[in-house]
Amino acid sequence: MNQTIDMSFNVQSVAPLAADHGYQLYAAISQCLPTAHEPNGIGIHALRGQQVGDRKMQLTTHSRLVIRTSTEQISQWLALAGKALDIGGVKVRIGVPQISQLQPAMALRSRLVTTKNCQDQARFETELRRQPWSR
Repeated sequence: MNQTIDMSFNVQSVAPLAADHGYQLYAAISQCLPTAHEPNGIGIHALRGQQVGDRKMQLTTHSRLVIRTSTEQISQWLALAGKALDIGGVKVRIGVPQISQLQPAMALRSRLVTTKNCQDQARFETELRRQPWSR
């Protein structure tokens, strides 16, 4: 049975990387695994770390590269283990992944939320209250 899972890789770097590194991370993964650039239904989560100023963040012992994929595609992503990715000029070493099933959550958190028709704070809050998932 095909199932969606999270592959969570340890990551390490000496230097801080850009806090907004999503595209650079995707580019680095695509450079290492060109199939990442094909339509494949995956999700690549942004790395988390400690903000160090100047729109930079330092990876910590809790930082992970998380790829949401199907169980069918696990072998494809295992190729990242042990690699060094160049993320915006910063070398990031990728460790061995842990695989986990998705778990339901009572609450969700997001660093960035957008909706249409929200040019100001009042409209944004009205739009959020209108969404079925916010009730």
